[in-house]
Amino acid sequence: MTRALNRCEILYLVLNATIAALARYLCSVAIKMSVTPALRSQLFIGGKFVAPQGGKTFDVFNPATEELLGRAPLGETADIDTAVKCARESFDSGVWSSLSGAQRAVVLRRVSVLVKQYKPILSEKEARNNGKPHREAEWDIDDVSGSFDYYADLAEQLDAKQGSKIASPDARFDIALQYQPVGVVGAIVPWNYPLLMCAWKLAPALASGCSVVLKPSELTPFTALDLAAIIHEAGVPPGVLNVVTGLGVTPSCGQTHLYRQRSNRCQGHDCCRPRHQEYFSRTRRQEPNSHFSRC
Repeated sequence: MTRALNRCEILYLVLNATIAALARYLCSVAIKMSVTPALRSQLFIGGKFVAPQGGKTFDVFNPATEELLGRAPLGETADIDTAVKCARESFDSGVWSSLSGAQRAVVLRRVSVLVKQYKPILSEKEARNNGKPHREAEWDIDDVSGSFDYYADLAEQLDAKQGSKIASPDARFDIALQYQPVGVVGAIVPWNYPLLMCAWKLAPALASGCSVVLKPSELTPFTALDLAAIIHEAGVPPGVLNVVTGLGVTPSCGQTHLYRQRSNRCQGHDCCRPRHQEYFSRTRRQEPNSHFSRC
């Protein structure tokens, strides 16, 4: 006959099962976790973290204590070229640029959720790298999350504006607006609100369907790399966002070269500009002649 288990044995089995389940959960979280307390030492290009081609790093300090915080990857001309190439290829492929605003909004809201999830790690890094009070850094991370939610809403509203009519002075023409992403965006941000300034650039650019090469301040580069990992985890395709850290003040690093590349600088809503699309009606309705021009 099978002996009935006593209370202690039952508790022992339950405890073992609980510990095993907890261990499996923690392992799964560790595998999926894209942001850790460690400072990143690689650039983010083409959907993955890669070492700078020159193999160099530069020192980053905690301005509150003037102590060395860590060493960031030193991106140079070759890294910018690779990043711009990846961004252009991703844009031309339509993997992100051809999605509807509603489809992009789903991913942007996922970014917002993940930023909240990683808030303790991000705010701690932001406070040390920027030298600001930890409480203020926490407010900044909340605003980062809110920025992606805000532009997710605007991405959805963009769909409703597509094809909106404009009165034509000539009855032979029907005129409608078609909003299209401008292409590859070069985004350069300062040090004072490091991650929030990144969000103010990246959220509108991504909401509009643009691909981006981001150059954060050399004084505060680390959380920008973490944000790239979060955006990738949220489902933004490889190559759509690339982050190249560097000094920016030397000819071989970042800022000047990024500006010279054939990318578009993003200022708020400029990432998605209306282009007039004119349709000949009446005699030429069967062969519409469309004209697109920058506004």
